[in-house]
Amino acid sequence: MDNALISIVITAHNMQRYILDSVSSVLSQKGGSFECIVIDDESDDDTFHVLKVFQKEVKDSRLQVIRIPHRGVSGARNEGIRRAKGTYVLFVDGDDMLSPDALSVCENAIKKHEDPDVVFLGMDMMSHDMSTLLQKTVLPDIYFKDSGELADWYIIHKTLLLYSVFKLYKKEVMESYAIRFDESVSYGEDRLFNFAFLRHCKGIVSVSECIYMHRSGRATSLTGEFRAGRVTQLLKLHEKKIAFLFEAAKNVPEDVKKSFEEENRRGTLMRAVEHIARHEEELGDSELLSETRMILKEVRNTF
Repeated sequence: MDNALISIVITAHNMQRYILDSVSSVLSQKGGSFECIVIDDESDDDTFHVLKVFQKEVKDSRLQVIRIPHRGVSGARNEGIRRAKGTYVLFVDGDDMLSPDALSVCENAIKKHEDPDVVFLGMDMMSHDMSTLLQKTVLPDIYFKDSGELADWYIIHKTLLLYSVFKLYKKEVMESYAIRFDESVSYGEDRLFNFAFLRHCKGIVSVSECIYMHRSGRATSLTGEFRAGRVTQLLKLHEKKIAFLFEAAKNVPEDVKKSFEEENRRGTLMRAVEHIARHEEELGDSELLSETRMILKEVRNTF
């Protein structure tokens, strides 16, 4: 749709059990000018077939269903960006859903703040069957004129999440600075995208409404699998996060920056330890030794 305000990009790989819940939550929105682009990342199951049957049944011109050769979630999102005709892009994972008033909330934020470059939105962590609310991530209602103000706030308050879902991105910024997801990265690609995108933002809005419903506990989720070199990936993400925030920050004292960096590094190492402990039985002796040595080296440098 050439006149859509928001392009909703749903990415799916082997999501036949969940994908129609996700798509239906978009098409049933109470309001909003939007198009829904579903990218099937060469699923091995019947995801694409389920989508095509559904598309034929609903006959909704706002819905596009595209199948691409397998490129991973980053490649699927990049294909969605390429096809998006909306002023803004909103990413949704194929097993998650939007609340019924999600797009109304998005449009109100856009109008109220005169076309910001990005809108941060809240998230509801749901049970696997989507019947029970497990946790709400409620963000503050606040406006930042640029990435410097955002960085100052984040370093002090640590409340704005840096994932790519539950955010509304202005496509013009992506195109002007050739910002895309790094398809060579298998972990943390959403945060790397945000670091690149937020550097160039002139209007950043955070709203308290929770419009994104995240399904917890999916067995095949990447967050639940072991990835070799995860410790290295976590540390690199930490370094890139610190580099972005400290480069952008305007009015944060050096002692506060130092404390923030140390606290974040400790948190990163704890996540690495938890990851190894969770997957210890899956690891071969060489992998376990390599990952553990990396953590011990960083612990010595940190504490």
